Amino acid sequence: MFIFNITNLVELVLIIVVLLVLCLIVVIKDWLVNKQMKRKMKQNREMTIKILDKFEEILAENNIKIPDKGREGNEDEACIYGTTYYDLEDSILEILNNKNNWKGGQYTC
Repeated sequence: MFIFNITNLVELVLIIVVLLVLCLIVVIKDWLVNKQMKRKMKQNREMTIKILDKFEEILAENNIKIPDKGREGNEDEACIYGTTYYDLEDSILEILNNKNNWKGGQYTC
């Protein structure tokens, strides 16, 4: 015969509530970290574009166009063009995204 014990039921409900609250805290923390990471990545991309724009200005002032196999020879082509531009953009973005890992002149993982 099953004897109902209200104390055990209350303890069980309390444990379940505590576990649910802990799970909710973890989910909220992950959401906040992801939101912050996305914001930082967006800021880094914007900074990367500003850096590339400055390089473009300097190259244009000196009438320099970086060679790229995708160039078609048009006068209005950017100074940094095609895959050269995107490779440089990726490299700068990687540096900015990993800047917290910079220790004494080299990156650490």
